[in-house]
Amino acid sequence: MTTSRPANPLAHRICLSCVAALLGSTAMPALAQAPSTSAAAHADDDSIVVTAQRREQRLNDTPVAVSALSSEAISDLQVRTAANLVGLVPNLSASNPGTSLQFNVRGQALIDVSDVNEAPVAVYVDNVYVAATAGQGSQLFDLERVEVLRGPQGTLFGRNASAGLIHFVSRAPTELLDGYANVQFGSYSQFIAEGAVGGSLAPGVRGRISVQRNVDGGYQKNLGSGGGRFGKTDTLSGRAQLAFDLGEDATLNLRGYGTRQRNVHPLFAYMGRLDSSGNECAPAAVLASQCMSATGYRVADPKPDRGYSEHTPDTLPDHVNLYGTDAQLNWNFGRVTLTAITAYMKLKRSLADDVDASDIGIGNYGDFNYTELFKVKARQFSQEVRLSGGEGGLYWTAGAFYFNDRRRASLSVEELAATPSDYDTMGLVRTKSWSAFGQVDYPLSPTVTVSGGLRYTSDSKRAHIDTCDQFSGCATINSGNFAIKDDNVSWRAGLEWRPNSDWLLYGTASSGYKSGEFNVTFLGGVLANANPVGAEKTYSFEIGSKGSLFDGAAQLNLALFHTTTKDKQAIATTSLSSTSLISIGDLVSYGAEAELTAKPAHWLRTSLSVGLLNTKIDAPASVTVTRNYGRVPLALDGNNFVNSPAVSINGLIRPTIHDGALGKIDLQADFHWQSKSDLDIANSPYDKQGSYGWVNLRAFWTDANDRFNASIFVENLTGTEYYARAASIGGLDFRFNVWGSKPRIFGAQFGVRF
Repeated sequence: MTTSRPANPLAHRICLSCVAALLGSTAMPALAQAPSTSAAAHADDDSIVVTAQRREQRLNDTPVAVSALSSEAISDLQVRTAANLVGLVPNLSASNPGTSLQFNVRGQALIDVSDVNEAPVAVYVDNVYVAATAGQGSQLFDLERVEVLRGPQGTLFGRNASAGLIHFVSRAPTELLDGYANVQFGSYSQFIAEGAVGGSLAPGVRGRISVQRNVDGGYQKNLGSGGGRFGKTDTLSGRAQLAFDLGEDATLNLRGYGTRQRNVHPLFAYMGRLDSSGNECAPAAVLASQCMSATGYRVADPKPDRGYSEHTPDTLPDHVNLYGTDAQLNWNFGRVTLTAITAYMKLKRSLADDVDASDIGIGNYGDFNYTELFKVKARQFSQEVRLSGGEGGLYWTAGAFYFNDRRRASLSVEELAATPSDYDTMGLVRTKSWSAFGQVDYPLSPTVTVSGGLRYTSDSKRAHIDTCDQFSGCATINSGNFAIKDDNVSWRAGLEWRPNSDWLLYGTASSGYKSGEFNVTFLGGVLANANPVGAEKTYSFEIGSKGSLFDGAAQLNLALFHTTTKDKQAIATTSLSSTSLISIGDLVSYGAEAELTAKPAHWLRTSLSVGLLNTKIDAPASVTVTRNYGRVPLALDGNNFVNSPAVSINGLIRPTIHDGALGKIDLQADFHWQSKSDLDIANSPYDKQGSYGWVNLRAFWTDANDRFNASIFVENLTGTEYYARAASIGGLDFRFNVWGSKPRIFGAQFGVRF
């Protein structure tokens, strides 16, 4: 039975304002071309081109809710990891279950802790789908732009883009010799060196090489018996590109890349749940760190720059080896262009985390130290072929896509493993998927265009899974084979109206699809816990507008949306050593987004974005989880979704305080604020995150020839502390929290362009 709840009055007021703006925009006078920039990008970047519809278009001409960060914005905002995108794009958040970053777009996200299952927010790098979450954030350097598409992208991008899509686009080789070199020094012995060089190698041949080295000494001090520093970064990444002109009408682009990561996993924050009499504390007392374990252990003041563990840094690795290659052919036959993309990627990962978040262990399990070890080996192959063309406002795209993925994953409790090869669960999952798709944009008049698209997808998944109960000594290994066969048709219908050259109004109805999945997390010897769940199906309705104001001095983008996901998948933790993958019912989300960028004076650039979001789980009464010490079942019906704040605000201000013979000096402040949110689908009062915000300050100098540059910065000026995830497992005497924040960081960067 669905529990009704009062609607969010603030969201309704702003939604009404957005509708009024949409309707009123048709009466605006003709304005000059607007700056087509994104949240936090610069207001004079009026040439940003995106590929949200698998063809190059100006951002303002794209009838999709898309934010795009230019290469300059990426550099100025220190976008070093995928997590840095949070705080730059409306209704984009992220959670971290302690294993991999999981994006949340408009209240839609993956709830799982393994690297086997795919997320509903697809990640692409240079037009190539990256399936494994562990491989999605390792190539964020020498980028041309980042595109964040919100809402289902199932027609043109296909499976597992039902919530949205993030696309990282590298700088491509050009005929001209160009490049750069940057070094950065920061708090906690941070050192980042990055550079690239590219240009013509021979007539019709271009190349580019990019490298990055990122190391630091770790921002967390271990106050426990293991000592040392945690949360360390140690990565080396490289990319090489070659571009060939195959005559006048065809180009072939080759790319090879790799990353070696030897990070040390950060420590979690510990909070006891019991009072001195052994009874469960009130939520306020737990959140204030006033409570203890069953054996009296307590951490009085958890902070992101410290933790407690019996481990030494070398025993909590976060290691990744990743490499891949792809080839992209573009051949223009006149009215038709052929695009073919062939890609291969291989990944190996080993990660350990200290689940008990202490150096004494779990009190009501006899002070048992609990360390999880995740391992995964993955390889994927994909092939896409597209034909596209059009003239006179008519555009069409048709193509086919094939995807083959193989992953072997294991999870174990290190303290219970008699040998390094012992495990609780091991799974081999093979995926084969193919699809055919097409989309047409047809002009009804010079100002009105209709569009429609379809995509048929056939997914076949097979899994062999072994599991044993490590807590019982693995006396019996249970094995089984599982299979999933899904067929889906995703669709999109759209209407665009351009009342004048400066404004676009659009409306879309679309669907998306996320494939069925297996549970390859902790099974605790119970093979039935591996049973697969069916596919998620998403349906979305959106209206929006994009336009310029004040003779092109400002750009305003607005969107309203309503999304329903049927049969939402989620991992349910049933005990310390057992989980199951279930369908929790339906997930409904609706809200609004506004992005404003402006240059009110030649020396001042500003941006502001607001996201409003309301989410609700519509679950059967039988769907419950346990999160309290007494294992009392908690219903999910009517709950908020994870990491989905009702209000989020991002902003930037950048004045130029000097521009002369000695160069140019800019100051910059950017900020993010969001309202309270739930860190678990149970909406337990123990797993709440209050509202929070942060401020970053930066100062830039560039010489008069735009060759040499330097900057100083402080990130998280306010020293804000917040969590990305909390876990109160039923029956345990503590909860652990995954930090979302890092301590305040100071630094300086020096660079040269050529």
